[in-house]
Amino acid sequence: MAIFLRDLYYDTKRKYNLNLISGGKGMENIVSWVYISEDISTSTFLNGGELIITTGVTSGEREDWLRAFIKELIKRGTCGLILNTGRYIFEEDITDEIVRLCHRYSFPLFTMPWDTRIFDITHDYYNRIFEDSRDDGNMTAAFQNILMGNSLTDEQADTLRGSGFNNGCYNVLSIDTEATDEFMYILQKVCNNADLVFHAFVYDGNPTVILRCPSSGSIADKCSDIAEALAARFPDYNIHMGSGSPVLSLTDVAGYAASKCEEKKIAKAAAKLIYAFHDMTAPKVNVIVGAANGTASLAMNNSADMTYAWPQATIGMMDPVSAAKIMYADEIAKADDKNALISEKAAAYAKLQASAESAAKRGYVDSIIAPETTRQIAAAAFEMLFTKREDRPAKKHGTV
Repeated sequence: MAIFLRDLYYDTKRKYNLNLISGGKGMENIVSWVYISEDISTSTFLNGGELIITTGVTSGEREDWLRAFIKELIKRGTCGLILNTGRYIFEEDITDEIVRLCHRYSFPLFTMPWDTRIFDITHDYYNRIFEDSRDDGNMTAAFQNILMGNSLTDEQADTLRGSGFNNGCYNVLSIDTEATDEFMYILQKVCNNADLVFHAFVYDGNPTVILRCPSSGSIADKCSDIAEALAARFPDYNIHMGSGSPVLSLTDVAGYAASKCEEKKIAKAAAKLIYAFHDMTAPKVNVIVGAANGTASLAMNNSADMTYAWPQATIGMMDPVSAAKIMYADEIAKADDKNALISEKAAAYAKLQASAESAAKRGYVDSIIAPETTRQIAAAAFEMLFTKREDRPAKKHGTV
């Protein structure tokens, strides 16, 4: 996780009598450290992300000291400034020009009364940063263990629960781009703006985010918002994102079953299901365990990355018996033993057109597998699809 200036302010504003003067749009800045500075010349020691506290003891008689000081802090990438007012700096020193400057650059400017001890606030903030760093390491180790299938330590489990990951429903967002410090910093700010419980870290060389399932709204919409924000911030980056769990479907469908009243709704419902599978970018594996007949089979993960079939599966436009009755209607009508002829023709049709073997020959099925090997083969398929990437045109929404 990370400590955001917004959370730090709202958690402690009453305790230390903090007052936000300007730059509220920068409240999503991440606080990397707290630094006491009284001189512009010491700004060369800043690395960015620091929350600065100053009393203005060295300001002297220079009227433009505060404006110049703030401009230098903005240049150095600090996350905000707390003015310890009442002795050397007074609220009347904060001119309209300074307020406009902080607003223009979204640089949070706070005041804190002189009777608030700097030692108290810095000691508190240091402890919060140290604790966050410790918890961040525990959470990263915990999620790495989860992704690798390892068990969690008691400390890691407690850290996850304490950080809001207590409902067991997570989404993994892996971003195929270079995990630079700047990218990880912006990634955390973007995820925080999405109003999600999250944890960002580097896994297997890629920026990775664990998102807790939102109580309302679509996780896909949230991920889309994150992708758009990152693309706007890094236009030269080729960002590929994949979110969600892999999908395994077991298909055994002979057609649609509906009442007369429901028939008018089937087409729309089937279209939504087909669209959901096609729009999904997560790894998809389909195993045909029984029948896969007609357009109903098209709605059952027909766009899977890998499709397997059990030996006894039937795959075609309709079941062999129905096909035989239609194709050989005249012969059946003249036959003495209609049932025997139907069985004969159905068996021939099944072997030639509707068997798993014939589907494999036509490329509809990647492999025919024994039922007892399904788990092993599906796991191998998902392992192969772990690095799956899909390049799709940018669009606000689909057509269904």
